[in-house]
Amino acid sequence: MTSSPVRSNVADDSEPAGAFSPVGAKANVFTGDLRRVARGGTALDPDVVEILVSRARMLGGGVEQLTPRQREVLALMAEGRSNSWIAAALGCSDKAVVQHTSRIYDTLGLPVDADDHRRVRAVLHYLTE
Repeated sequence: MTSSPVRSNVADDSEPAGAFSPVGAKANVFTGDLRRVARGGTALDPDVVEILVSRARMLGGGVEQLTPRQREVLALMAEGRSNSWIAAALGCSDKAVVQHTSRIYDTLGLPVDADDHRRVRAVLHYLTE
């Protein structure tokens, strides 16, 4: 197995943050993201999301009031992930993710509105705060 100085975007307890990962693993992440985009989905680099989250926390505006788990769910929403994908990644049920998103909307002051999609508004709020 060959290694390359490519930072891993996947949290793994077996390696410290910022550890080097095999080239093949990084290529698999890239090709998976490419396939998702080709199917009409979205892909946003987790490092970019983390920078935006840090900025949002410093500037205030509601995101800092979210629990760590809610921020984690919102970060995955910002990456374009579905509730099912988020549930699998976090090891919880789809229903738990729905509960987290509902509380995120409430905390960010995003009421139900027939003209707006609260999930998109929450992500935009998160990315622009």
